[in-house]
Amino acid sequence: MNISEEKLREIIKKVLLEITNQKNIFKNNIEKLKVYIFCSKKCNTEYIDFLEKIDKSGLFHIYIVADDALKDDICKSHINKYVPNENIIYFSHGIPEDLSEAISVFPVVERDLVVKTALCISDTFCNKWIASAIEEGGKIVFLKSGLKKFTNKEPKAYIRQIVSYYRKVLEYGIEIRSTSELIKLYNEDDSDKRTKLNCNTIDSISLQENHKGRKKVITLENIEQYGSNGAIIVNSDDIITDLAREKARTLNIEIKQF
Repeated sequence: MNISEEKLREIIKKVLLEITNQKNIFKNNIEKLKVYIFCSKKCNTEYIDFLEKIDKSGLFHIYIVADDALKDDICKSHINKYVPNENIIYFSHGIPEDLSEAISVFPVVERDLVVKTALCISDTFCNKWIASAIEEGGKIVFLKSGLKKFTNKEPKAYIRQIVSYYRKVLEYGIEIRSTSELIKLYNEDDSDKRTKLNCNTIDSISLQENHKGRKKVITLENIEQYGSNGAIIVNSDDIITDLAREKARTLNIEIKQF
């Protein structure tokens, strides 16, 4: 089949436009992960540095969880550089219902918080939050730099007991990570999502390119295999079965023919 140069240019433009549109779909599909960051009563330089790093990573939609006393604290002006007022949740607002879809991060980890968490005691707002997150299957992270260090003057039995509490919270699924580990972990997770989506697009375009010049029957299996990114690209003269069209409608997959 002979194709004129003008027709070839038109086809190339359509393919390039489709690739651009698919990339925009990917950006919209990969949402930032919501993170609730607790603000201790002491909003020091280390805390602001941590907040800055999390903000610069571009991976997270940041919310601050703070004691109501923060409303009139000078620290709030520093926090507002990275988090707007509407993203600050005060203790009096209560515990949100989306903890299963977010990460709860504690940059400062008081020893009482660890002990009460290990013993399943929920008599403070923070411990009630942790209990709710655990019950909802949400992710909780204690920042390594926020853990209180031993003085090495404590009795060995005391140290062993405290260490046992740390082990217990780890058994509950709570993670203890550094800032860099936290960012790296979710950056890799984001990359995996992008790789998967990009592979879906390449496969979809390959389906079109590999059969250009001859008709192909698009079946239900093709929709399931190539349509997971929300669209499937086929040639204009391809035959699409009724079952394939029905499957695409059910999965909200758009069939684009060029």
